[in-house]
Amino acid sequence: MSAPAGGAGGGGGHRRDLWIVAAWWAGVTVLGEILVGPLLRLYPEAASREGVVSDDAIFYLLRLVVPVVALVVILLVYSMVRFRARAGEVGDAPAQARGGRWAFAWLGVSAALTVSVIFYPGVTGLLEIWKSKTAVNPLTVEVVAQQWEWRFSYPELGIENAETLVLPKGRTVDFVITSRDVIHSFWVPSLRIKKDAIPGETRHLFLTPDRLTSTEEDPMTRVQCAELCGIGHARMRADVRVVAPADFEAWAAEQGGTTASAAEGSLPSTPARAQAVTP
Repeated sequence: MSAPAGGAGGGGGHRRDLWIVAAWWAGVTVLGEILVGPLLRLYPEAASREGVVSDDAIFYLLRLVVPVVALVVILLVYSMVRFRARAGEVGDAPAQARGGRWAFAWLGVSAALTVSVIFYPGVTGLLEIWKSKTAVNPLTVEVVAQQWEWRFSYPELGIENAETLVLPKGRTVDFVITSRDVIHSFWVPSLRIKKDAIPGETRHLFLTPDRLTSTEEDPMTRVQCAELCGIGHARMRADVRVVAPADFEAWAAEQGGTTASAAEGSLPSTPARAQAVTP
């Protein structure tokens, strides 16, 4: 099979191909970045500080992947159309021995992108999320999972086995998570971060709710098991309410516990609590 006229056989043809691919790549990239904006606005709003960090990482990676995907797809489509076999052509295409520097350039760019996302948003995002572990006076909520229900206790407030998870806005919560039977996974979609509940282990998850919300207002604000745990897995849910600090104190009093403000003064120092965290 002979090379198409002006195609694989001449330097001018190669330069023209490169300019065409570059123009298409720039246009598709711009269009993709424009379309990504409205799609990101459809993403459910995060209801925790840590969730915002997670969302920012996802949005950054989505925008970063647009030019990469555009380049790969355009190269494939352009090559299939530009260098396809014409009617009447037989035999193999001529061997191609060029393009080594472009291959090394692509390898270098790919490696640079990989390393960059490891540090941002990877390392920087994790460090931002881990700051919650050193929060002053976090509210402890013990989360017990079992087939197929959740129970919540507030040891500092004297509240045990609550069926609804009530959280104060703006205060970091130390979820102390365990399971009585099989592996479950504690997850509130609007808070984003989740943690497995494992029998025989006590695990900690630190989250800071920063938006007033509830299961009634936002279906994403619910406790949902994120680990297949048996026939009742889909029903393993619990309601959640994120309320103002004053409303949280009132709720705690209604439950017969101490007030939130009184409990804060009796909490141990942050370093001692942070050392007890199980990854």
